[in-house]
Amino acid sequence: MALHIALITPSRYDTDGYVQQWKRPVMVTQAQAAIKALLLDCNERNILGDGEPISCEDHYEIFGPVPIEGIVARIRAAGNGAVFLTGVLSAFFPRALDLARRFRAHDIPVVIGGVSI
Repeated sequence: MALHIALITPSRYDTDGYVQQWKRPVMVTQAQAAIKALLLDCNERNILGDGEPISCEDHYEIFGPVPIEGIVARIRAAGNGAVFLTGVLSAFFPRALDLARRFRAHDIPVVIGGVSI
């Protein structure tokens, strides 16, 4: 059984309750890049066993909407997987919880993690 991981860095809500998105964000989180590097390393070393691939995809919500239904479909097609909400700071936590609830409604495991400085 393959494993598919969706890495998502959530945005935050503005004062009117809308998800903030920018045409040209200033910077992205390194937490997501670090986790992706670890997943790729695990895949190269066949950590799940021969013929059991780990695939992953990246989404920075600040660039645009997260394709929730597409992610759910890819995890189901792989047979196993999870969503990792990465780089979640305090201001981003309410949005992270809302995204987590949407994936949990599809019985997809969700992990929420912050950053270390």
